[in-house]
Amino acid sequence: PKAGASAVAAGDPDVDARKKRKKYIKRRRTRHCGVLGLSALVLCHPYDLPDFMPAVLHRLCRHVNDVAPISTTVKATFAEFKRTHQDNWAEHKLKFTRDQLTDLTELLVSP
Repeated sequence: PKAGASAVAAGDPDVDARKKRKKYIKRRRTRHCGVLGLSALVLCHPYDLPDFMPAVLHRLCRHVNDVAPISTTVKATFAEFKRTHQDNWAEHKLKFTRDQLTDLTELLVSP
């Protein structure tokens, strides 16, 4: 057998680290794809709030502290949501549950 093959069989730390890094990158990419899809749902409804939107926004709240570029996408989405929905916010906020509204309000008013 080749020298590299025996190193893999013996649990070479470099190979293990590369495998873990590859898995991490794939999970992060998959998560960012999901966040991009949810962001697209939010951004394709400026000025109105369909019934499904509170759940989508609440799901996005969970990712505001993720690594970049995920957190960057979430923050940009919420900034645009705030800009486009602030005029009718008194009406829109009635569609949220208490927990959803609390999480969203904390996110929208934080620096």
